[in-house]
Amino acid sequence: MHFSADQTADQDLTEGRDGEPGSRVLQWTTEAAAGLRLDRFLTDRLRQAGEVVSRTRVQDWIRLGAVRVNDGLSSASQKLSGRETVEVWPQPLEASTAFSPDPMDLQFAYLDEQLVVVDKPAGRVVHPAPGHWRGTLMNGLLHWRPELAALPRAGIVHRLDRDTSGLLMVGLQHESLMHLQQALAARQTHRVYLALVHGDASRFDGITINKPIGRDPVSRVRMACDGLAAKPATTAVRFLSRASFADAQGFSLLSCKLDTGRTHQIRVHLASQGIYLVGDPLYGKSAADRALAQRDPQFEALLLQGQALHASLLQFPHPVSGKQLSVFSAWKAEVDLPLPMAQTLAALWGLSL
Repeated sequence: MHFSADQTADQDLTEGRDGEPGSRVLQWTTEAAAGLRLDRFLTDRLRQAGEVVSRTRVQDWIRLGAVRVNDGLSSASQKLSGRETVEVWPQPLEASTAFSPDPMDLQFAYLDEQLVVVDKPAGRVVHPAPGHWRGTLMNGLLHWRPELAALPRAGIVHRLDRDTSGLLMVGLQHESLMHLQQALAARQTHRVYLALVHGDASRFDGITINKPIGRDPVSRVRMACDGLAAKPATTAVRFLSRASFADAQGFSLLSCKLDTGRTHQIRVHLASQGIYLVGDPLYGKSAADRALAQRDPQFEALLLQGQALHASLLQFPHPVSGKQLSVFSAWKAEVDLPLPMAQTLAALWGLSL
């Protein structure tokens, strides 16, 4: 194998949630409900809609993040102003087990009294959902710090796909969680990913992909550019290095900086350009994965982990001091990759460490 590196600097990219809270959504506006608590409002509206659900279950849905007020997370005790739009994704009875604490080996890249940045391994689901009500990162956080049960999603600010590894922010106090969410929504948070892709991707250095993403109209588990209920999404890509075989192109290492956070955004946007992540079961090329494993046995373990994508660098304002925090995670891949150091990645995107 021969590596050739081309270090340059520019733009941004995105990876989003593990999936939406559910497939069926109910929506109301709150004009006649000023002063009501959110949980009371939802319990009443659900009953009127023929959904007989206890207030306790509604509170669980709110804590799970299956309720959004003006497209943001909230708490059960929030008093409504009468100017909100409330969306709820009804959850099954099994969701009541989602707040059970599970012992877990958590790796922290940063920790203080206000927040923690978790270094998530590939294969770990971030947040409980159908098919994954236990053993998620949220369950591990609840075992580590039980008082997080009082916060929506136990303080988890954003998500990574199950098979994407790397950095994830968690607020440890209610005010800190709100500030971190606001910084993310205001695009004051910079998230840089490393992506291993098939072939020579050097020609894509510096591109910005601006295509809305929504649910694939055919497959419920996939997302698509210009899909159902598509939302704006912008992705920027930088080429880092390439490994070539004697008789084939091999693979490339890309750096992607987050701007928006749609579900599967990096994977969908790259695939729309003919760039395929190594090991991606939904949007990748299984034949190319098999050929890579045959040429170099090192890749077999990496391919078993899913898509080769790692959230490597986070920069955001501290929720109390406002000081810029930069947190870096090295990619613990099974393959010997020419990974850039934190300073190189930061410089590439114009960030300071």
